[in-house]
Amino acid sequence: MHRLLGLLTIASLFASVVLFLSVPTAHAQTLQLGPDVTFKITGTVQPRVSYATQDGDEPTERAGVGLRRARFQMNAQYQGKVGFEFDFDGGPGEVTAVDLFGFYNVSESLQIRAGRQPGAQPRSYIPTSHSQIDAIERAAIAERWAGGTIGSSGRDIGIDLEYAAGGTEAVLFVHSGTGSFSRTDGNFRESITRDPVTRGTDEVGLAVTGMVSQEISGIEVGAFAGVNPVGSDRTALDDTPRGYATGGAHLYWGAEPGSQLIRIKLDALGIRYDEVDQQQQDAVGLSGFGALRVLSHGELFGRYERFWEDYDAGDATAANYLTVGGSYSFSAAQGNEFKNVRLTLAYANRDVAANEDAHLVVLQGQFAF
Repeated sequence: MHRLLGLLTIASLFASVVLFLSVPTAHAQTLQLGPDVTFKITGTVQPRVSYATQDGDEPTERAGVGLRRARFQMNAQYQGKVGFEFDFDGGPGEVTAVDLFGFYNVSESLQIRAGRQPGAQPRSYIPTSHSQIDAIERAAIAERWAGGTIGSSGRDIGIDLEYAAGGTEAVLFVHSGTGSFSRTDGNFRESITRDPVTRGTDEVGLAVTGMVSQEISGIEVGAFAGVNPVGSDRTALDDTPRGYATGGAHLYWGAEPGSQLIRIKLDALGIRYDEVDQQQQDAVGLSGFGALRVLSHGELFGRYERFWEDYDAGDATAANYLTVGGSYSFSAAQGNEFKNVRLTLAYANRDVAANEDAHLVVLQGQFAF
């Protein structure tokens, strides 16, 4: 009965969400502040209605309304050469910085960035923009990768060099390795008057990560790899922080939602942690996604994924993720971008060996400009 009520709750809100999504499409605002300075503002809001169940010794279920994301991005440039970007998430009584970096355009194809930023990482994580997510979330294996490396934000403080031209993109990122904005763990900004000037941290390692991709005849293929000697709580085994090496590859035919009739995306990634007390741990993730355009401005999609938290242990530590659903773009129906005003309905399942399967149904709206 409770499950039925949860589904009815979602259905009852469907009509109001559809009406809400019918508002006129907004566009990114670019202001010219004098002859040399441009200022661009973009934003995304993603409200949702969700129903979930969690199996286990004490099963739970929940239905409710939520706000997945309220993201605002500001980009300012001087003479098209130097500038900064500040992205932040809004919340009750608070503003959380997401990206905060400065940049210099060496040429039309080469850019240097420094600050808190995504950098090089799996294509299925932050390089897939939050407004261009295929379903309701990015690939589960990418979220698991981030949770076991630099953290769920996918950002770190560092300096990167990015080259983009002729369908080729390459990024080299040198970063703190912790994914933290803490002055103790990641943000080393002490003055000589500080005692100790190291803020009590004894660490000289830096992480280096690179990624490269190439688009040929509509097919994008790429890879990433990195080494991070800096341990953190999220990489710890038996309370011992570990460094790691990581890498992966992707092959996409139709990277963005609504971009073509049929889309296929394949991702693979792995993490090899440093050995601790003769214990070696490897994590591996595989993901396959497919989408079919329907109703001219909509898609049906499905994704299957498998993530081994400890690959050597086999199925004992494996989790399977299944996501199926559809999305429709009200903005594309008006001749605008697919991402601007979009409604997505999806079912997601997590199947694990520990008999704690989870089920999630989400109806999510998206307003982006």
